[in-house]
This record gives sequence, C-alpha cells and structure tokens, in this order.
Amino acid sequence: MKKTTKPNLFEESVKEVVSEAFGGTPMKGSGTFSWGSQTGSKTWAHQSPQYRSMTGGPTSSELFGIIAAEEEETHKAPPRKPYPLETVDDELVKAFLALGNVESQLRSCAKFNAVITSKKSKQKVLEFLHDKVKGIRVMIKNVSEELDRINLS
Repeated sequence: MKKTTKPNLFEESVKEVVSEAFGGTPMKGSGTFSWGSQTGSKTWAHQSPQYRSMTGGPTSSELFGIIAAEEEETHKAPPRKPYPLETVDDELVKAFLALGNVESQLRSCAKFNAVITSKKSKQKVLEFLHDKVKGIRVMIKNVSEELDRINLS
C-alpha cells in the first residue's frame, strides 16, 4: 500500500505569506504581483535590462563637460576676508540670532503680559523697544552684506 503524506498546513501558509509579501506569481514567476487573476501579473524579469535603475549611460561629451567643470572648481579658492575680518561673520550671526530671541520675547511680552497690556504707556515702550531691536537686526544683516564686498578672492 502506498503511503500518502498529508500536506503540512503550517508550511503551506508560510509559503503563501512569503510569496505575497515578497512578490511572485502562482506560476512560479518572480513578478511584482502575487495574484494570477490580476492584470499584469506576468513576470517580465527575462526581458528587463541588466541595470534597471539606469536609463542609459552618459555620453562622452557629457562626461568631458562634468570633468571640466570639476577641474575648474578645484582650482578656485573659496572667497576669504583679510585676517581680522575672518571671524566677524560668526560674531554677527551670533548677535543676529540673539537679537531674534530678544525680539520674540519682547513681542510675546507685549501681547501676553497682563501687567503691561493693562497700562498703555508700558505697552508703547515695549513696542518701541521691539522696533529698535528689529532695526538693529536689519543693520546687522546690512553690515554682513557689505562685508562680503571686502573678500580677497
């Protein structure tokens, strides 16, 4: 008498889940769809180019242009300032950011502080200070733009 083996349900369900999760078709193909009734479920792997992500390589003229542009970039020095002015930009940035924090605090204080909002004179002083700090930030920005004109190269 011939011994018949019962199919292992656990193994069949694992195969089914793996094939659905990682692609494949019921016809043993390696397509992206896993249902045979779905349109486009055939595998096209045998007809795909070797490198699917590339649509084509660069032409020789494009390569020469890229190389020439990189060589020009490598021989140019970045713009720099004379000695004491090298670190001025960093200090201006720190001051600009600090004044931005001050401006934000003055604005929120003028809106949400009950002591100041109840007295018009104090509120006007805070608004005046806010405008001054805003003006100083604009001045710092203008100074940094003017300093860029002093670059050596």
